[in-house]
Amino acid sequence: MKHIFPLLIIFMVWMSFIDCLLNAQNTTPDTIRVYNLGEVIITANQDNITRTTMSSEVTASEIRSLNASSVVSAISLVPGVHTTLSPKNESQIFLRGFTQTQVALFMDGVPIYLPYDQLLDLSLLPTCSIEKITLSKSMPSVLYGPNAMGGIVNIVTAQRMGPLQASVNVQTGTTTLTSAEVSGSLHQFFWNASGEYSVSPGFSMSQKAPITLLQDGDTRKNSQFTKRSAFLKTGFQHIANLDVALSFFVVDDDMGIPTSMFAVKPRYWRFTDWKKYIGNLMAAIDITNNLNVKGNIYYEKFGNTLDAYDDSTFTSQIKPNAFHSVYDDDTYGVNVSARLIKFLPGVTKGSIAYKKDRHAEIGNFNQPFKRYETDTYSVGIEQDFTIFGEYQIVFGLGNDWLYPVYANGSPLRP
Repeated sequence: MKHIFPLLIIFMVWMSFIDCLLNAQNTTPDTIRVYNLGEVIITANQDNITRTTMSSEVTASEIRSLNASSVVSAISLVPGVHTTLSPKNESQIFLRGFTQTQVALFMDGVPIYLPYDQLLDLSLLPTCSIEKITLSKSMPSVLYGPNAMGGIVNIVTAQRMGPLQASVNVQTGTTTLTSAEVSGSLHQFFWNASGEYSVSPGFSMSQKAPITLLQDGDTRKNSQFTKRSAFLKTGFQHIANLDVALSFFVVDDDMGIPTSMFAVKPRYWRFTDWKKYIGNLMAAIDITNNLNVKGNIYYEKFGNTLDAYDDSTFTSQIKPNAFHSVYDDDTYGVNVSARLIKFLPGVTKGSIAYKKDRHAEIGNFNQPFKRYETDTYSVGIEQDFTIFGEYQIVFGLGNDWLYPVYANGSPLRP
């Protein structure tokens, strides 16, 4: 963390110096100001990187029309997206053939993932607080940082200005889902809160499904789940050219993992605990007519417990193949990006970011935690040019550094 502040200071001083030179020559006010605290690359600006990237957008109205209760169901019909299930029954996506480990996921500009394997079950992220989901499927901007070779999925949460509004949604069937949302504003201050609770005894089986020793009846065994989530976002807009928002996001779930119907040695696994917390302070400021700076300071916490049982009663863990696995992870970081116009033909953008990942795990009862820690630094700069007519060029240069800090007491790699 100590290395990032000198870089931030140098970055900000340089961008401000360049902009002061521009303002000395041009004092025409900018009458169009677009701020979106949830986007790293603001799509409404229509910079060349936006126009030259194959992208898709799923809006809140489209999410409602699809009756999509999770992020993975909301994006599953987007061209180029393929969804699948892991051996632990976790949803994973492929974006134009790239695995999820090569696709960067963001929520309001905050990278969301698991430090252990870069994967996050998107079926456990609800949609009640989402304003839109943007997917970039080619030539991702270098401003996004590492793990973006396959593309970008950016979740933008609601930020509504207007009179007090409230809504309640109740659905019943195989799954009973209840969600509520309330939002309002006073002058330039806004707030938005939502919550969701869903529970299911398991999904229904086809009447033509074969009956086996591991599966009988109309409901898939060990496919039950309980999902709870809450979201709060509050802040203010356009006060002295400054936008600030603070958000908190909580997911608390537990779920079964269906046993293979034809397995010779069946596994009786359950996630008895699955939690994700995100706190995010985001801000954007129009320093001058030509220079806009935005950034995030965030903290993420993740934990899950995977239990393997002896048999289908899910009551004992005595056999050698039974275990009690616990993950306990957290991440904190900061990122700053700037957008400068009229420095060169086109738009100049730069970014700098730092994050610390900490992972702790135990493989079974009465075992000590194994602990790992890494620091990641990212720097990127991007310049776009319009040659003539509809022909644009985007030049970007970025670099990412991963530094191991602690490896459970083992020697660190050079």
